[in-house]
Formats: sequence, C-alpha cells, structure tokens
Amino acid sequence: MKKTLGIKHVALKVKNFKECLIFYTNILEMNIDWQPDVDNVYLSNGVDNLALHYDNKLEFNEKNNRLDHFGIMLIK
Repeated sequence: MKKTLGIKHVALKVKNFKECLIFYTNILEMNIDWQPDVDNVYLSNGVDNLALHYDNKLEFNEKNNRLDHFGIMLIK
C-alpha cells in the first residue's frame, strides 16, 4: 500500500442534522470549521475532520449508506 498521511476527513449523510451537530460540537467539542449552508457543516478538533451532510431521504437499508465519502492525504 502506498504510504499516506492518514485519513483527512470522513463525510457522513445524516437525517437528524441538528442533533448530530449538537452531539459533535457540545459533547465531542469539535469546532465548526466551515458551514457553507444550513445542510452542510465541516467540523474539526484540530486533528480529526468530519463533514455532516443533511439527507432527508436517508433510509437505513442495504441500498443506502450513511458514509458519503472519506478523504486520504497522500505523500508526494
């Protein structure tokens, strides 16, 4: 496997956006790094980065996944 600097961020699709935002900011004490609109937020604790994306059509079955994507930092 190619050497990397690790996972840069994980992006999750969530149905309960406000509750998730409260959990990650109040309980885990992550900071809002960027919130481009009311349906998307990018959080960080300085090391770990998390993106939450609101999805009101999200259903929990084998066809839908809460993981939207993750990013890996590569070494040049």
